[in-house]
Amino acid sequence: MYIEKELMEQLCKKMSNTEQPITPRHVHRILDKKMKELGFVDKRISTFAIANYYYDVNFRRFVSKQELPEVERNLKEIRDYEMKKSQLEQQIPQTQRSSNVKTVTKIVPEKKKLQKFINIHTYPSDFYRKLQKDINLAYTYEIYSAVLILLRKLIENLVIGILRKKYGSKTKDNVNLYFNTDRKQFKPLNTIIKNLDSKIKEKDFDVFPPLNNDLIKELNKYREAGNSSAHTIEVDLTKDDMKKYKKNLEFILNILIQTFNSL
Repeated sequence: MYIEKELMEQLCKKMSNTEQPITPRHVHRILDKKMKELGFVDKRISTFAIANYYYDVNFRRFVSKQELPEVERNLKEIRDYEMKKSQLEQQIPQTQRSSNVKTVTKIVPEKKKLQKFINIHTYPSDFYRKLQKDINLAYTYEIYSAVLILLRKLIENLVIGILRKKYGSKTKDNVNLYFNTDRKQFKPLNTIIKNLDSKIKEKDFDVFPPLNNDLIKELNKYREAGNSSAHTIEVDLTKDDMKKYKKNLEFILNILIQTFNSL
């Protein structure tokens, strides 16, 4: 049993309705299904995040200071996932209202063969594989702004993963490389990349292929593209634009993945 008794009681109460009460066994099944959907592996950390986001359960009294950054990261991933899911649902499928008919007709787009913007098989967890699948789905249906937003998320999580795995959370200075302990949230991607760059210059990473300034420039390029797609009111991207972003992309991602796996 990886759920504290008090937390389990709260979840049973939140999930239950007047017709069918929820048992701890049901709670486990619901949580396991949601963890699989989100690509989460650590059941304890995932439970706190899912309980808080979907069922408004306060987790803070149950977690240690060391676990808190992990829970906050999962919460951020859930928020990003739900935002992306909402964006895709608004476009696939779309709805259209006729001016003469008061009913809404559902328009299902023609099923397309999946086009792979990224095709990598060495990710450290299912979370990244699912994210790659979503990127390729958005690319197939030509939702190019979503591709860049999700790609930014992919890079952000890989860089955070590298810093966390390399430096851990034993000291506040180590945690501050990627997590704002005062605000209880992950630092902006530009700050995280700067911190990675400073550690590269300090010769902290003895890996091959080597991490260098060229890599940092590429990471910032994708960071800026994702920011522009998320915050610009009008984004008019074409397939030719995406070809430019696709160039060298898998090489950059593989460097990050190899670095993570070697630590």
